[in-house]
Amino acid sequence: ITDNYGKTSSGNKITLNIQESPAPVRILASEVENPLEESYNLCPGESVQFISEGDEVYERYEWYRNGQLLENEVGAEIQITEPGMYEIWAYNRKNCPAKSNQIEVKFPEYPLLQMPGIVVGCEPGEPVDVLNSLLIYDPDEYDYQLVGNGTTLLNEEIKSVSFTGFYLLSAKPKDFDCFGEPIEVEVFIQETPLKADFDFVVAGTDIKDDAGGGIFADDPIAFENLSDERAVKWIWDFGDGQNSNEKDPIHVFGKKGMFEVELIIEDEYGCQISIRKIVEITKSYRIMVPTGFTPLEEENQFFTPKYKGLVSVDLMIFNSWGELIFRSDELGGKGWDGTFQGKLMDAGFYVFRFDAISIDGEKVTRSGKFRLIR
Repeated sequence: ITDNYGKTSSGNKITLNIQESPAPVRILASEVENPLEESYNLCPGESVQFISEGDEVYERYEWYRNGQLLENEVGAEIQITEPGMYEIWAYNRKNCPAKSNQIEVKFPEYPLLQMPGIVVGCEPGEPVDVLNSLLIYDPDEYDYQLVGNGTTLLNEEIKSVSFTGFYLLSAKPKDFDCFGEPIEVEVFIQETPLKADFDFVVAGTDIKDDAGGGIFADDPIAFENLSDERAVKWIWDFGDGQNSNEKDPIHVFGKKGMFEVELIIEDEYGCQISIRKIVEITKSYRIMVPTGFTPLEEENQFFTPKYKGLVSVDLMIFNSWGELIFRSDELGGKGWDGTFQGKLMDAGFYVFRFDAISIDGEKVTRSGKFRLIR
């Protein structure tokens, strides 16, 4: 610099650092040592204080949420209670803004917890898997917590619950610390095993096998349920393609054979147990032929075989010369009254032939002599 008298001062050097914009500011969270980089997780009902930190002296601040200016937030700190994308602009003395990176405040998105009903363990003393009953279960994205009966179980531990009772089940995203609202879960584990049993007889008798007289194909078999009183449902499979849901059903097998009958019982919790027994049908028909009859008396005045289990019959009566004097194919008919062409026949011996088809299709023939008594 030279003055009016021609004197010149010595020169001084200065360096100008020209930047496109001031250095960015950083956002810190209360109780977090290092500056935030991308996101901050916040639980419902909680809040966090964001603090602006930079390398200059700043005279004013602008906070933005999702790109919108927050009009009343003009300080270096802000209390965060809502999710969104946050950033701050800090202005220095030259009114140049220093911008922060954007920090996303996240609130958890909880899964929908749904149970179809009670979690049941049908085997006494055997633990149950509560998580297996969830309609939607995603162990890769969420942590699960079960609280009740004085215990707190997490994730895999919930797959082995050993006590009956009411519990609270909740879940959270894996990168959060707070669990969502719980749902109530009822766990029921059987204390004693279910017991299934039944018996059977020919209806109205005590016959159940050959020792008692045998069971015929058309006999109605009465099944008696002897199972656990806790049963509320009975499922019968008679082994011949027929079923029943009655407690004490009656069933006709209609043919000879050995049938494996199964009874499944179910209690109010859906627990089931079964038992199987063999019913042996050894007889399809019975024919008993009287040796004589008395047509002039009220009792025993018709001659006809007594039979059971037949679907068609043909009764023929012959005199001693082999002449056919009576014939009837009436199923369940009265039989021969001892007359021929309206005239009562003489006392003596006559011959019968009885052809029939049994209920299971077997052809049967009986023949012999009988006596007409007068």
